Amino acid sequence: MTLEQEVQEKTTQDDIQTSDLNVLNIVRELHEESTLISQLSDMERTHSTEVMVSLRRLLEANGKSFHLSPEMLARVEKNVTDVVLTPQGSICLIHNNGQFVTRSLENLSSESLMRVLGQILPEVKISLAERRRKLSVRAGLFEQMAGDLKDISDAAFPKSRTRVPEAKPQPKEEPQVAG
Repeated sequence: MTLEQEVQEKTTQDDIQTSDLNVLNIVRELHEESTLISQLSDMERTHSTEVMVSLRRLLEANGKSFHLSPEMLARVEKNVTDVVLTPQGSICLIHNNGQFVTRSLENLSSESLMRVLGQILPEVKISLAERRRKLSVRAGLFEQMAGDLKDISDAAFPKSRTRVPEAKPQPKEEPQVAG
């Protein structure tokens, strides 16, 4: 074997060892990435479930349905003309032939849930602010009426300025024992 052949064989062996190390490093990195992806997927699932529970409570308290764009939902068929999110947290898909299908909020992908939240949360905020405003007006009216009615009742039925003497309790007769 010539010196040139030995050098070439040694270089090839070094390249293979270096290549093997690179492959092993890549495999380790892939393992780390896969582990992180798995952990993040679990976190996403847990937190999105919490978000859905809170969203349902908001929707129920609001008592209002929301129309969504069919394009917001990733897996919607082409013949869906309207999508409605109900106060109970159900998603109604209305087809162009009048047929409708109801799906649970839990059927949404994470991406679709984010798009839905982006559309309805500003509307929920406006709705809650309107509800607060109406409650504030009614509370103020009741407060005013309570004061006015108290003044009227006090004027119509004034408390007596002179005290009515209290009736003195009558002494109890003790039963007599025949004897």
